[in-house]
Amino acid sequence: EGREASIHLAQFPAPAEIFSEDPAQLLNEWKRLFEIRDAVLRLLEDARKTKAIGKGLEAEVRVYATKDIFSALKNYESHLKEVFNVSQVHVFEELDTKEMTDQLAESVFSTTRIMSGLWLAALPASGHKCARCWNFMPEVSNYGIWQNVCTRCQDALKEMKIAAPKEAAQ
Repeated sequence: EGREASIHLAQFPAPAEIFSEDPAQLLNEWKRLFEIRDAVLRLLEDARKTKAIGKGLEAEVRVYATKDIFSALKNYESHLKEVFNVSQVHVFEELDTKEMTDQLAESVFSTTRIMSGLWLAALPASGHKCARCWNFMPEVSNYGIWQNVCTRCQDALKEMKIAAPKEAAQ
């Protein structure tokens, strides 16, 4: 009702229908996110070259930022793992120098300040690899005949009405 028969027949909404405010602040936030993403990708490539990780999804990224960058990143923290294409991202407000140095020393790869007020560290991801999404998650379990599926994927399968198949009788 009130929609085109196919998404391919629908018109794109006018920009004012989506975002009625001045988009400059939002565009600047995303510009900064993509600058940080570029730095993360360079860091992950260094980790790949030394075989510390194989793929980006095998990594955890820690971001240490000053207050202004931290507040912008905190707004997107739940989505940063998709933006960076890694399994885990943790954002910290800049710690005192000794505490941050200790945490960076734990990482496989870390950078010095990559831009004013920002430090990055990459570590192998913790947890278990999900056989469906390949993310490393704290918990995986069997879903019918499928083994090692994370709870997020199990919820997605249930939402798609894909019931866990019964194991075949031997």
